[in-house]
Amino acid sequence: MYSTLISVALFSALAIQGARADFTVNTPEITQCEPVKLTWDNTGAQSYNVIIVPNSDPCNGVLADLGDHTVNHITWTPQLKEGEVVMVSVLDSNDQEGWSGAVTVKKGNDTSCIPGAKPAAAVVSSSSVQSSEAPKSSAAGTT
Repeated sequence: MYSTLISVALFSALAIQGARADFTVNTPEITQCEPVKLTWDNTGAQSYNVIIVPNSDPCNGVLADLGDHTVNHITWTPQLKEGEVVMVSVLDSNDQEGWSGAVTVKKGNDTSCIPGAKPAAAVVSSSSVQSSEAPKSSAAGTT
């Protein structure tokens, strides 16, 4: 019974996703802080707006707004944490939309692009070089 319920829920989610898509957005493999090429069908529109949304709430959340583009592909370096489940949403200038499948962000060798993350080497050099200095604040945009 439980497996039947999961199968029905999965099929329903895929059917809803397919029903709301006017064109195809290819599902990428995303690794944190590593460039990834995002591609979608060419609809002949003048521009495409690309956003990254959480899979759990794709209509109410934006994790990354990648802007408007005049071609049907871009390369993006994701500032997402390992384990986040996301989708790529593309809206063309004719108000047609496309969605990728769900993607789980993979762990990368570099986390320096993620806000708040510090590479291990920077932490070591920072603490050994600046150990006698007072912390500098960057809240006002100065370093």
